[in-house]
Parts: sequence; structure tokens; C-alpha cells
Amino acid sequence: MTTLILEKSALVETLEQIATLRHTTATSLLHLAISEFLEKATQQKIKEEDAAFIKLHSQLVTQYLGRYVAIHNGEVVDNDTDVRALHLRIRQQFGRIPVLLRQVMTEKEPRDLIFRSPKFETRPL
Repeated sequence: MTTLILEKSALVETLEQIATLRHTTATSLLHLAISEFLEKATQQKIKEEDAAFIKLHSQLVTQYLGRYVAIHNGEVVDNDTDVRALHLRIRQQFGRIPVLLRQVMTEKEPRDLIFRSPKFETRPL
């Protein structure tokens, strides 16, 4: 395991003060902050890879129709008919770095699905 060290600075002082206010430790607060940062970074990367999938879709259909593709940094880095096998290879090659795995399904460009939630109103009896 890697140990990260934060030098005593305004950042550490602020972290400790906020941790005290929240009745937690600076270590717990730092863990939470890093986890949230990594989650946002993962979501952003997958969003970028999804945009690349859409951009490349017409090319993907000609080569990979019905197959699963792995897209990393805007490029297809692997493909397979078995998503689990593909996932295992990608995990071995890239570790925990987010890589989009998606099946190339139709010859039409994928479309966004929009789900509208109902609006509930209360009316007097």
C-alpha cells in the first residue's frame, strides 16, 4: 500500500478544522474527498468515451456489429462477443482505470433515452 503524506499547510489545517466540526477525523474526511473526486473523474471519463463511441458508431457497425467493444482514450482497444471475458482482459491490461465496455447493436446511431418522471400535485378535497 502506498502512503501519501500531506505537509503541514493551510490545506491540512483547514481539513483538520472541518473534520473537527463534523465530528470525524481528518483521515476519514480526506478519504471521503478523494473517493468523491475519483467517482467524478470516472464519470467524466466514461462520458468522454461514450461520446467517442457515438462518434465512431458508423465505423464500429462495419467491424464489430453484435460484439462488445472496449473504448479507452477515444479508441477501440479490444473487442469480444463475451463481455465478461472482455472485462477481465481490460482489467488485467488497464487496472482500475475506467474503460467503456459497450455492445455495438444496430446500424443506426444510438439514441438518448429520456425518462420523464411524473409530477404529483395535491388537490384539496
